[in-house]
Amino acid sequence: MKICDYFNDMEIIKDSSNPFSYCLKGANNHLIYIEPMFENQVNLILLHHPDCLDKIVAEMKRISTLNEIVIFAGDEENIITKKDGAIELTIYDLLDKLQIFVEDKSRGSDYGD
Repeated sequence: MKICDYFNDMEIIKDSSNPFSYCLKGANNHLIYIEPMFENQVNLILLHHPDCLDKIVAEMKRISTLNEIVIFAGDEENIITKKDGAIELTIYDLLDKLQIFVEDKSRGSDYGD
């Protein structure tokens, strides 16, 4: 299931200037953009924390009511969605706010040869 499916109270719109991101419009005409890499990151988080989806979606909706345009980006250094006046957040911005901690076990070993 795609993350935008959890925003059934919002309208999916087509933004030809940002064809790779989901664009959702709320009742207050505020926009949410969800980049593909952000969606992948949410799906990976759910493998280890399957009970967190409702919290993540609720926080995304809460943030969207406070800001006219929100971009949920996969990487803060390489944001593919371009929209003037938008705030840009990553999965880690949300997880930190929700106090959901993910341990990065992909780094190399501390042991020498």
